[in-house]
Amino acid sequence: MTAYEVYLAMVKENGDNLYSVPDKFRTPEVCLAAAKESDAAFLYMSEAQRTPEIYLAMVRKKGWNLCFVPEKLRTPKICLEAISQDPGTIVWSPWSILELLALA
Repeated sequence: MTAYEVYLAMVKENGDNLYSVPDKFRTPEVCLAAAKESDAAFLYMSEAQRTPEIYLAMVRKKGWNLCFVPEKLRTPKICLEAISQDPGTIVWSPWSILELLALA
C-alpha cells in the first residue's frame, strides 16, 4: 500500500484525519473523500482545495453546511441540494436562487 493509499483510507474512515495528511497528498480525491465523511474537513483545506465539488459534498452530508459555502459559490445546484436536505437552509440561499424557486 502506498502512502497516498494510506492517507486516502484514513480520510475515508474519518474525514477529520485530513489535518494530518501532508499537503502533497491532499489531492482533489483525498479532499473530496474527507468532505464526504466530515462536516469540518474543509477547515483543513486551503482555499484552492475548496472546490464547488467539495462544497456540494458538504451540503449533501448536511444541508446546514451551506452556511460555510462562500456566497459566490452558492450555485442553484448547491443551494437546491441543501434545501432538499433541510428546508431551513433556504435562509442561506442568495436572492437570485430564491427568485428561481419562485418562478418554478
